[in-house]
Amino acid sequence: MIVENTHFLNNDGDEEMCKVVALIDIESVHPWLAQEIDAACATDWADEYFAWVISNVRPLKQPIEAIAKRKLYRLELNL
Repeated sequence: MIVENTHFLNNDGDEEMCKVVALIDIESVHPWLAQEIDAACATDWADEYFAWVISNVRPLKQPIEAIAKRKLYRLELNL
């Protein structure tokens, strides 16, 4: 899923309210390459990150409030 929040969550344990705005499929994951900065809409590149290739983006008709966290986490939604 894609969530929108307003601040970068830089530290372990950082959380804030967010909105779930879409469901997605993840096709593949690969090491992030410097030449992918523009495609990622990023302003900087750093080694040891990963790029996620997503497809089948399904926007939700109504965003759902949830909690944004750092890294990967489980989020259960009643759709």
